[in-house]
Amino acid sequence: MRQIFRIMKTELAILFYSPVAWFLLVCFAVQVGVCLSGILDQIVAAKTMGRAITFSVTNGLVLGMNGLFETIQSTIYLYVPLLTMGLLSREIFSGSLKLLLSSPVSALQAVLGKYLAMVVMSAIMTFILGLTTLVMIFGVPSWDVGTVLCGLLGLFLLLCTYSAIGLFFSSLTGYQVVAAVATFSVLAFLSFASKLGQNSEVMRGIMYWMSISGRTSTFIGGLLTSEDVLYFLMVSGLFVCWTVLRISGMSTMRRWYSSLSLYVAALLVVVLVGGLSMTPGLKFYKDLSDGEQRTLAPSTREALAGIKGPIEITTYTNVQDRDYEAMSPSGRMEDKARFEMYRRFMPTLRMKYVYYSDPSELGSYLDRTKSDPGCVRVFKDLSTGREAFLYNYDDMFHYAKEEEIATVLKELVDEPVRAYVAVGNGSRSCFRSGDRDFSSLVSDCHFRYSLLNRGCDINEIVLDTTDIPSDAEILCLADPRTPLSAAALAKVETFLEGGGNMVIITDVGGQKAVAPVLDMLGLEASQGSLAQDNPGYATSVLRCRATQVAADSLRGAFKSMLAKESIVFSMDGAVALRQVCDKGFEVYPQLTASSWIETRDYDPEIERATMDRGESLEDRAVALYLTRQVGDKQQKIVVCGDADCISNKELQVERLRKGVTFANFSATSTLLRFLSDGRFPVGVERPKYRDRDITVTPMQLWVINDIYKVVIPLLIALLGIFTLLLRRKY
Repeated sequence: MRQIFRIMKTELAILFYSPVAWFLLVCFAVQVGVCLSGILDQIVAAKTMGRAITFSVTNGLVLGMNGLFETIQSTIYLYVPLLTMGLLSREIFSGSLKLLLSSPVSALQAVLGKYLAMVVMSAIMTFILGLTTLVMIFGVPSWDVGTVLCGLLGLFLLLCTYSAIGLFFSSLTGYQVVAAVATFSVLAFLSFASKLGQNSEVMRGIMYWMSISGRTSTFIGGLLTSEDVLYFLMVSGLFVCWTVLRISGMSTMRRWYSSLSLYVAALLVVVLVGGLSMTPGLKFYKDLSDGEQRTLAPSTREALAGIKGPIEITTYTNVQDRDYEAMSPSGRMEDKARFEMYRRFMPTLRMKYVYYSDPSELGSYLDRTKSDPGCVRVFKDLSTGREAFLYNYDDMFHYAKEEEIATVLKELVDEPVRAYVAVGNGSRSCFRSGDRDFSSLVSDCHFRYSLLNRGCDINEIVLDTTDIPSDAEILCLADPRTPLSAAALAKVETFLEGGGNMVIITDVGGQKAVAPVLDMLGLEASQGSLAQDNPGYATSVLRCRATQVAADSLRGAFKSMLAKESIVFSMDGAVALRQVCDKGFEVYPQLTASSWIETRDYDPEIERATMDRGESLEDRAVALYLTRQVGDKQQKIVVCGDADCISNKELQVERLRKGVTFANFSATSTLLRFLSDGRFPVGVERPKYRDRDITVTPMQLWVINDIYKVVIPLLIALLGIFTLLLRRKY
């Protein structure tokens, strides 16, 4: 052991008695300072301009494409080969290695001594990076200590692994430049290994495990996993072992096949341990982030706990669909990684892939969406045979998030909400794609907020000819334009008397059609349409606000609307709703709009309404919710005075309206949770980040920038100059 530390000290002296190591440390410190100041500038500027910080400041500093740790991770490979290139190649070139091995020093001691020197160098670089935590300690209240320390550990292990690789290639040649180039090449190979051999069933898992890309990102996110820790230890150990074999082979005579067998044996041991570390049941996890942000929400874990048997996910992909490349054999490992968080709590999770070219091959799965979904995942509980479906979405995220997956998992345990929409009488359709219809909100499998993806099974029903099914939990009247028949009204009344939940949607021109149903509830819709004076928009466009009672009881989107003035519910051509008599219901305003009732006919597309004498500007209810106790069940009814607010056209128009955020579609998910007694969709709310503030002022920012970009690099440079002058003196 004494020999190992003696060699380590000697190697460190060689490193720090040359200007190369000091120059690289100065460059590294400058890079750290520049990256830190760039991110701090953005966060401090946002707070100075009065913007609310809703994200974790710690995560903002270290995570993401521009995060400090992520940036350092992607560039740190540039430093290590320049430090390791001379570890052994210098001695091989000068012949001093033979002299070293002829002394009472074994190859193992020599290699370990030099490797420990690089471990110390890695620790020094990690320490320089760790100096940035001083900003968080003094400038970020309740900063996420666990995430930062876990990230620093990951970067330290990455540096040690790079050092072991560089040490091995330094032992292969006496030319330092060749050793550096070879190290760069292997690091590049390990970064892209996950892209190689993915079409082979045998090589897919091996090459994916060999890849070093993304390994440190798990640490930086605050999640410590046994697989990633073992990866760094095993890869480092493999190259150190190979280096020992290489150096010992230079002093002992071995046949080539004997030497090769030793190299292969070491590799096989690493591959075997690596394969075992990938086994779901043998993985261990520790979430070090504040509030366990890298762990599934309690509601998701509860849904998983309710599943009796193993889950099988079969992904059906059309070979002509845009998702085929991501789901093809070459992309399977990355796709499986998307479910790693769920495999942690259900190690028996299985994944299969099926490809098709003819949509008819989907069979009954096609009936649910009425069209080819392109890519659909079928979740199946193998113990009960129950199935649920998951899709990809036409938005910037594309893939399902935890909320969508949790809802699908819940459907394996609990039946989805059974809802029936009455059609006929000029009502809007849940499956047609016309401007006034509701297919985007209800049945579009590629729309994230579609009720189809929120745990709701919606079917259409003709009340004149069909009885309301006994399993109906919700009945919806979707803006009928002509009065319902006596038979249909009788069925609605019976459904209400039985305690069934209802959604009643009306609009301008449809007040008379729904009047008999509203009368059963003691409600009335105003004649005429509501108008609001919004500069830049037609007067028929209303920006509606959530009420306090809705925010308190419904929460979700309504709570967000009340908390932020920039979040509103948009309506175009709505009617006011009010209670006219008591029918045993508790009536609560859900949405209100500061507006007046425009009784004259006008075209909002070409003219603006004006408030005439006798008209008053008031907060008028445009949506209500009602409750009453029927037996042991609480009956819930939602009434909305505008149907266009959730139409296909509104979805497109929302994207064109600037300056505000519209909660129309997120509010429907909140209402579904209300009507289903909290069953669907599954909420995945977590505790809010505690580090949502930064106390650094613009003046302090200038000082911090100078310290990290100038002072610290300058101190390292002066220390290097002093060390080099001291060496020359003695």
